[in-house]
Amino acid sequence: MAESHVITALVSKHSELAGQIQHYQQEIARLNKSLGHVEATIKVFEPEYDLRTVSPKRTTGNARLFKPRECQMMVLDILRVASEPLTTTAITDKVQEPKRVPRL
Repeated sequence: MAESHVITALVSKHSELAGQIQHYQQEIARLNKSLGHVEATIKVFEPEYDLRTVSPKRTTGNARLFKPRECQMMVLDILRVASEPLTTTAITDKVQEPKRVPRL
């Protein structure tokens, strides 16, 4: 039989993931509603406009971690003060420190 702490951790992780799924499903519903409003507004101004020709814009996830050019400036600062050549891993470790980004 599995250890109780293992089951407790797995149940906690299950609960966390289920909560995230619920959150994102609500966000998708909200975005779909907003998209419907925008599509209806487009049709008011241009009834014959073919909305199937509009391709979705790709969003980037890094906007939450760094301000514009912040990452590049951090890397340049790290290289500027380094006393010896650094590996890519060493540079990323130093960039992650002030941002408190967990290592994968």
